[in-house]
Amino acid sequence: MNKKIFLVAMLSICVAGCDSPLSDEKEAPGLRFINVRDNDFEKLSGHWVYNPAKCEGKIKIHGLLEYKFSENGLSVGGAQMPLTGTLISRKISAEVQDLFSNMKTCSGNPVILASEARHLQFESKSYDLAFVVSGEDVWAIEDNGKPYLLERFSDVDFKGSEIIEPTQKELSNI
Repeated sequence: MNKKIFLVAMLSICVAGCDSPLSDEKEAPGLRFINVRDNDFEKLSGHWVYNPAKCEGKIKIHGLLEYKFSENGLSVGGAQMPLTGTLISRKISAEVQDLFSNMKTCSGNPVILASEARHLQFESKSYDLAFVVSGEDVWAIEDNGKPYLLERFSDVDFKGSEIIEPTQKELSNI
């Protein structure tokens, strides 16, 4: 009798529109998660930038990328309204691993992804973006297939670093 009551209660929950408690999916205000571990989302959450002149100790305005990730969604390039969508976590595939095979750190060492690294794919109606979380490092992979090492916005020394202004050629390509 108790099993029948439990089964009816579980079916009622599912019919009411809630996810099954046995599901790997969870919800946030602007995101749906599939197989995302809490610690991976915590590492990805926050305000991030890609600075193409990081290794030179400078800030290059042209090519600077900005992302904000929260439970409300993903904001790109300083957008006020975050994009809502789905965040899917996968193991690192051979294809993604290959993207890092010839990459070097600022000190010239090869980039080696941690064994527990995860490929996190953000998908919305109008925008897709892949991330790789490896240890404390977070990489964005744009449509061109090139990984970009992101830095926490708060860790970038915008006041003390030399700023590289866009060239005329870069401005004409905007």
